[in-house]
Amino acid sequence: FFFARMLTFRPLALGLLAQSACALRIAPLMTARNGAATMADATSSAPELLFESPASTLGKAASTVVVGRQTALLELSPTLLPAGVPVDLWKALVGKVKPGDAGGSASTMYTAADGEAKTLVAAVLPEHCSRHNSPIRPHAITSLVAPAATDAAKEGGGAAVLLVLEEPAHAAGAACAVARAFPLYSQKKLRQPAEPRGCVRVGFATRSAAISDGAGSVYGPCAKAAAGVRLAARLVDAPPEQLTTTAFVQEAGAVAARLREQGREVLVEVISGDELRERGYGGLYGVGKAATEPPALCVLSHVP
Repeated sequence: FFFARMLTFRPLALGLLAQSACALRIAPLMTARNGAATMADATSSAPELLFESPASTLGKAASTVVVGRQTALLELSPTLLPAGVPVDLWKALVGKVKPGDAGGSASTMYTAADGEAKTLVAAVLPEHCSRHNSPIRPHAITSLVAPAATDAAKEGGGAAVLLVLEEPAHAAGAACAVARAFPLYSQKKLRQPAEPRGCVRVGFATRSAAISDGAGSVYGPCAKAAAGVRLAARLVDAPPEQLTTTAFVQEAGAVAARLREQGREVLVEVISGDELRERGYGGLYGVGKAATEPPALCVLSHVP
């Protein structure tokens, strides 16, 4: 059945899929059958990710997670801390963390400038880095951000993540690591009342200053990359009973529609059911012909 739900894209179309992911919207793709869960049910509570300069969100979230290597966090400019956080408190919080090989974190409550009690989390990345791994340490970013920000994202003020980078060029990799912490597809608590999606605001900084969102900003490309990661994860995580061949063709059509909105001419050709056999795609037809949903081959083409 795996081959029955496969889609074939031309190489250029794969790149366009990632480009168009920035316009991803979580919309119902299937209707319930005999009370079964749908794709829309399983993605409705995923938090929204917004990539923007820390200057616009610093200290406004219910919980702020500051991620970086221990030396960078200890040397962090006080201007990058939420208002109301004493520098001595911050350094003590960071200093108590023993990151080990997987990273570690510590949290504290503080009274913000508006008088509200808020949470501050110091997420310290491991110092040791294998020569086979990226210096960005994306595995640790994902594992530290997910538990620290997921619940806070659904509170009134949402959650903020400040990634303290060794250099601005690391922004894209760090953004993709954060995206992996907030998968769009989940079947957890499906029978409970729908939870609010919430919002996670992600910003970048070096240890001395925030990375601005002006001309040539990294925030736009990072938002697109993160959306592409979440889209790919959703398609992989969804079981075949929900992401059927028919639903997968609809996904491909949605990609084409988003690209057309961006001014790109995209052609969509769908070959399904008996037409596969008639046109010589016997392998796809033979594997998928007994399935409830017909096998399908979808080709997206773009000629610049």
